[in-house]
Amino acid sequence: MIHKLRIVERNAIKLEMREIENYKQMNIASSNRLRRSNSGDKAYILAQIERKKKQNSGFDADIARLTQRLTDLENGKLDEELCESVASSTRDQRQKSLQTRQKKIEQQKDKAEKSVISRAYYERTRRSAREERYEIKNANRGYMYFLKVVNSLPAHIVKNLKNMSCNKGYIWRGIQLFGEKPADSDKTTLFERKHNCMYIHEWSNDLLEHRLYAKEGKEGRKYLKRLDIYEKRERRPRKLVSSTEFEKPPEKSRKQHHSRNRTSTSGQRNNRTRGRRDNRRSCAVAATPEEKRRRTRRPPPATPSSNTTEDNRSTRNGRSARNGRSSRNGRSTRNGQSTRNKKE
Repeated sequence: MIHKLRIVERNAIKLEMREIENYKQMNIASSNRLRRSNSGDKAYILAQIERKKKQNSGFDADIARLTQRLTDLENGKLDEELCESVASSTRDQRQKSLQTRQKKIEQQKDKAEKSVISRAYYERTRRSAREERYEIKNANRGYMYFLKVVNSLPAHIVKNLKNMSCNKGYIWRGIQLFGEKPADSDKTTLFERKHNCMYIHEWSNDLLEHRLYAKEGKEGRKYLKRLDIYEKRERRPRKLVSSTEFEKPPEKSRKQHHSRNRTSTSGQRNNRTRGRRDNRRSCAVAATPEEKRRRTRRPPPATPSSNTTEDNRSTRNGRSARNGRSSRNGRSTRNGQSTRNKKE
């Protein structure tokens, strides 16, 4: 190891001595040219010659120093100095390498942070442009839908809105429509019909309390379906604090009132006929024996020459239909036996 260091140092000393010798020869040649020159300022020429002599004197001192150093190198007197110089050079090189590496790491980190910032700015700009574009598109779409809904309003809603106050209105196909007259109260009321059910939305004056009522059918009872409570926040939308759902109350039983003029059904007619029969039976029980004989008196037998058989049977208030007897198209039935009277 030390041998290699000596060789390197020897070559460096010889190279430096050769360069100094070249500079010395150049000064000598320049001084000779100045002495041979007859033109120009003599004082300037003398000053240049003197300056080059001083330089050559310094070069001679350097050559003597390098020669002595070369001798000491050969004698081994410079080994410790060479080792220390190599160690110092190694430390300096390592320090420079660490500094260079740290600098590159900082540059890469800075580049990554700038890249993140640049990417975030690009994404934010792109998102903002997209949101603005979508907002314009949604606004146009919403306005077209609003015109479509307004054109499809039923006549009764248009008529009612003209007579309603501005704090009341309807919700028709998702669009809130308010009346044209001045407000008559602080709360806001909106009516919405869905699937044969009327929903009533009631908002407080500060729009922090929402009550939803429901009414099913025309004869249904109005009941509270949901209660929403909101919290007001500055520069931000409202926050829903609580939402309470209520169950539908049970329906109360109501008596059915039948009208006298209402058309009776077959079941009701049968009940009435059965009631009349029961009344007759009760009357027959309470009647005297003479009345019983008169009521149970049988009609005279029909003769073939009689043309008024059906008239006589039809004028006895249904008496021939009792005890299994019936009359239809000239037929008489008694105790399961039937005879047919033919007109001759």
